[in-house]
Amino acid sequence: MVYGILPDNAGNIWGSTNKGIFCLTAAKNFNSNKRVFHNFTKANGLQDDEFNTGAYARLPDGRLAFGGVNGLNIFDPKEILVPGFMPNVFITDILINNESIAPGDKTAVLKNTIEQSKEITLTHLQDILTLEFSSLDLTAPGQNKYRYQLVGVDEDWVESGTRRTATYLHLPAGKYIFKVQGSNSQGIWSDKTAELQITVLPPWWRSWWAYGLYAILLGLGIRAYFKFSVNRARLKSQLNFEQREAKRVKELDTVKTQLYTNITHEFRTPLTVILGMAQQVKNNPPQHLDNGIDMIIRNGQSLLNLVNEMLDLSKLETGKMTLQLVKGDVINFLRYIVESFQSLAESQKKQLHFLAEMDSLYMAYDPEKIRQIVANLLSNALKFTPEKGNIYITVSENNLLDEDERSTLIIKVKDTGIGIPESQQLHIFDRFYQLDNSHTRKTEGTGIGLALTKELVKLMDGEISVKSPPTGANKGTEFTVVLPLKRISATENISYPDINDTRLQKAERIKANGVGHDEEIKPKKSH
Repeated sequence: MVYGILPDNAGNIWGSTNKGIFCLTAAKNFNSNKRVFHNFTKANGLQDDEFNTGAYARLPDGRLAFGGVNGLNIFDPKEILVPGFMPNVFITDILINNESIAPGDKTAVLKNTIEQSKEITLTHLQDILTLEFSSLDLTAPGQNKYRYQLVGVDEDWVESGTRRTATYLHLPAGKYIFKVQGSNSQGIWSDKTAELQITVLPPWWRSWWAYGLYAILLGLGIRAYFKFSVNRARLKSQLNFEQREAKRVKELDTVKTQLYTNITHEFRTPLTVILGMAQQVKNNPPQHLDNGIDMIIRNGQSLLNLVNEMLDLSKLETGKMTLQLVKGDVINFLRYIVESFQSLAESQKKQLHFLAEMDSLYMAYDPEKIRQIVANLLSNALKFTPEKGNIYITVSENNLLDEDERSTLIIKVKDTGIGIPESQQLHIFDRFYQLDNSHTRKTEGTGIGLALTKELVKLMDGEISVKSPPTGANKGTEFTVVLPLKRISATENISYPDINDTRLQKAERIKANGVGHDEEIKPKKSH
């Protein structure tokens, strides 16, 4: 029964019937002199096989419209009949537990039709899912092929041939995306894909609030077990408390005794010299007055430096020492410190070299801390370098990320002295530690200079390291200090460290007489 007939722009005849839509192609269509008859049914994607009388129209853009009992079909004849047509593919139905669902039914899965739905949500009881799909190539629908993939389950596309359904059983809780592609009747795959996001909810015992309840119960159980363990441990510790306390007191006494022995050893030598020279001056002032006074001053200054270093360590440990930053040229300041050692180096027949990669470097720095660091390192180098030896002080900058805020200032002090055995390098920064060899036993030292240096570098958020070849290679020791560098502009307000020229001259005079340098260039402390 024909209900309506329409021609298209190519001269093909289209008609709606009670058994679908037919098409009678024009002559010479598809390179043939014969007319070809096609019939399309609900299986090809029509709303139904039954159409209505008079419900047909040709639209201005050339598309044809036919109305039926379950809706309206609108299509472009050129897309249906042209060879190589790339059809759209649609998900046409969804079945849960083998029952087709509709919008607004008791399952509450669909709010709109499946064609208009972009996502669905399923419970853990809706564990049998079937999806139907169709490709809108109506030329020879029986030859259309399909492939699909459920992302999260299928590792690759599943080729289903002409079968238009996909079924999944017992999907775990989670989010999935169902994709389907179709081909035309010639077997050419369309690049158009239909997608549906599927969310499967977990059962209540696997929901987030259930896991929260499990966590609370577990926490209560752990707390009860911990409380029981603490009570048991407390009872056990009470039995062993007296024995452990006695052992701790004994160990503490041993540490105090060792510390007292080390400190008194450092104080004994200069005090003995002071007392002896004072007695000589008293007995024979004309003969011993000048040299005696100088020696008393030098040894008294050594004692003062030792006390100052111990106080500095105490301040560092208690966190009472802070940085006193100034803005200026740190290269010029380092050059001043090195030059103050030149007379001492010359008096000991040693070469002192200052090498800087740049002529100036304006930054914020603490002059007293840097002076103490460099002075202790230079003192250590002069002490262990033989006559005609060389000491090199190099200064460089390292830009980590081409940003001033991430740059570092690198100061290296290298000598050609006796070196440090590898077994003792780990302890070189320990307090009161001195190398165990004949040379160091003949050389005076406090044993806390390098320990203070390390703490000062740490206070400035820097790092210090030492490397030395095996003893006997005569290649000396190299200390490397890396400090964070924050550049400033040379046009900023520059503040200079308090350098007392008179005190500097006095220090050089004392060093020329062969005294250690710690006391000569140690900055005057601020109170």
